[in-house]
Amino acid sequence: MVLFRKKTTWNFLNLLLKIFILINAFVLAETKDTDEDKSIKVSIIIPTYNAAPFLERCINSALNQTLQEIEVIVVNDKSTDNTEEILKKYEGEKKFKAVTLDKNQGQSVARNTGIEMARGEFIGFIDSDDLVDLDFFENLYKLSKDKDIVIGIFVNSTNDTNKFSHHRKLYKYGCVGDSIWRKSFLDEKKILFEKGVGMAEDVHFRAKVYGSKPRRTEAPDVGSYYYYKRREGSVMNYDENFIQKIFDESKEDHIEKSNSSDSLNKTKEENDRINEAKEENDKMNKAKKENNKMNETKEESNKMNEVKEENVNINDVKEENLKINKIKEKNIKNINEIDSLNKIKNEDIKNLNGHDSLNKPNEENDKNLNGFYSLMSFIKNHIIAIAFAIVSFILFVATVIFFVRHHYNKQIKKYVSLKENCIDRNENAGLIYKSVIIV
Repeated sequence: MVLFRKKTTWNFLNLLLKIFILINAFVLAETKDTDEDKSIKVSIIIPTYNAAPFLERCINSALNQTLQEIEVIVVNDKSTDNTEEILKKYEGEKKFKAVTLDKNQGQSVARNTGIEMARGEFIGFIDSDDLVDLDFFENLYKLSKDKDIVIGIFVNSTNDTNKFSHHRKLYKYGCVGDSIWRKSFLDEKKILFEKGVGMAEDVHFRAKVYGSKPRRTEAPDVGSYYYYKRREGSVMNYDENFIQKIFDESKEDHIEKSNSSDSLNKTKEENDRINEAKEENDKMNKAKKENNKMNETKEESNKMNEVKEENVNINDVKEENLKINKIKEKNIKNINEIDSLNKIKNEDIKNLNGHDSLNKPNEENDKNLNGFYSLMSFIKNHIIAIAFAIVSFILFVATVIFFVRHHYNKQIKKYVSLKENCIDRNENAGLIYKSVIIV
């Protein structure tokens, strides 16, 4: 019975110790993950499909943000161009993550995948053919205290020019890229992008968010923008007169402001901008004609490049042959010295055999030192776990002492009771003996 109790006590203490160790490991893991998540202020999500010519520009504008506490998540919607090759270039970046979907499912699914992966306090979006100024997300995050949405400024442009025009009508209702969105708010309200709505997924998303009554604010114009770069093949296309149109829109905006202040005079800056737009249109027309001519000569230039590469390879082979001949000459000179070197080597081997026994203690000392340093490193990296282990051990020792004292007290009581019984029996025997003698 005593052995059974001891075994049960030991199993209970062993189980208690394992529970403490598991709790310690769980707390350490959760603390580490939580610290990493808290350090990320903005998760930048870039959905991409067949936008390889512009993808690096977009990724670089995200990775090089002045706001350091960011992560960049690229979701490849099963592109058929060389998007995968471009993503491999960024595999070593700590702030960079990339995932490729099994099949093409559209921009909404790609963005929702990025939202699920995001660990930042806020979420930002950049389309793969667009870009942002390097201080764009830092300027928005500065205004994010106690806010669920911070709305930046959206400007309209194309990949054929660096000129742009403010697009005030869209940034309030569509284009999610001009804003940052608090992730906890989206998770709480279970807001994601709707599938199969085509070009209006941004409008639907913003409408759902605004319908949940978020705390929002608008950033002032400090010259830091989201550049909506229209291109051929994108969802929103443009024609030859698009640049003139966006500047006309900017002109109309200015006239509206002037009317509100009772002034209808045009400024020189507007005229200059319109003239520059016209010049850009003329350049674009000339460039298209030159592109047609260049397409005819591309095949010839490719052939020339192949010939140049072959010539370069021939020169490289010649240089390698010269190096090989020099090496051969050196080897011939060294052949005569090989015999003497072999003799020296044999003597060195004998001497080394004699030194091996001397080096063994040093190797053992090195091992002991390495073991000591690894032990100190382990203690430093697992100080919380060691503290939990020490506490568990103290509890274990205290429990053992408690059970041992309890058992010892029981034995003492039994011994005392037996001793008292013996004394009583001896006294009774003495009385009987006396009575017999008297009789």
